[in-house]
Amino acid sequence: MPTNKGALIRRQVIDKCLSGHRYYSIAEIMERCNAKLEEQGFRTVTSENTIRSDIYELEAQYPEAAVAQRRDGRNLSYHYRNDNFSIYHPPLSDDEMIGLTQALSIINRFEGMPAQEWLSNMIKRYAPALKIDESISKSVGFDDNKSLKGREHYTKLLQAIVGKQVLLIRYCGYNNPKETKSIIHPYYLKQFNNRWFLLGFNEELQCLTNFALDRILEITQIPKKYVPNVQYDFDAYFGEMIGVSRGIDDKPETIRLWISRKQLPYILSKPIHTSQNVIGFCDNGAIVELSLIINYELEQLILSLGENVKVLLPSDFATQIKRRISDSLKNYQYAQ
Repeated sequence: MPTNKGALIRRQVIDKCLSGHRYYSIAEIMERCNAKLEEQGFRTVTSENTIRSDIYELEAQYPEAAVAQRRDGRNLSYHYRNDNFSIYHPPLSDDEMIGLTQALSIINRFEGMPAQEWLSNMIKRYAPALKIDESISKSVGFDDNKSLKGREHYTKLLQAIVGKQVLLIRYCGYNNPKETKSIIHPYYLKQFNNRWFLLGFNEELQCLTNFALDRILEITQIPKKYVPNVQYDFDAYFGEMIGVSRGIDDKPETIRLWISRKQLPYILSKPIHTSQNVIGFCDNGAIVELSLIINYELEQLILSLGENVKVLLPSDFATQIKRRISDSLKNYQYAQ
């Protein structure tokens, strides 16, 4: 496998020659490799043995890439034995084709997502050739809010992340009706509870902040030097919590819950979090322990379990949940 850009360029040229309309000598292949390397600003090849080694490595990595030799006097020339073969256009097996078409059909169910329109058009165009069974997509459903605002921002934000572009974002938060403008160095897009969020470095606050896409009013690219992400591993970052909300100094805490016998089977088959651990059983349920950042999303999840859960630790979190339940009961105080 090529380990540098120059080797990759040589492999692309060699493959093109070997899959071309005629046989090529090593000297001819090297000439074409050097022309491409020079065009791309890379060091050229000075030995034909480099090209021979590239061909041997290609055959070793791709058994189906058998190379035929043809002798003309003292000169040897080369071509794939299979005239239709290229390492960049490998044939798919029947099982691979079935898997691909099923995956395309299922992905196409994510309506409103970036490239979904392009994917739908491609499926319609190539359905006969790929033998795509449209009934597959009708056999799978995803929880999706098609009325959610902000979907139109996804592609632009993803391109900004990949292209390392600095953005000026006009935003109106849920709890603050006042419009804000922030210079953001975008790092990551996260989906939670059928909504999308952007995480990026906020120049004014000098910290990582998140923006709900459905609250973004406008996105403008600005000519500033991009500050790359060298601090956050987002898999680990989100692995410490439920949802997307956390303060700068928030750390995971040990949370202990009582779960009713009625709710326990659901909690066991669909854990609250990957850190969940059952530490004991009792007649009316079980005690589970988690290591999580306490945030709004966790609070909402606990409240959604109603009478089937009780927070045991930490005590301040238990008090917080008790207060929320008490406030909720006040809404029914005068109900008939």
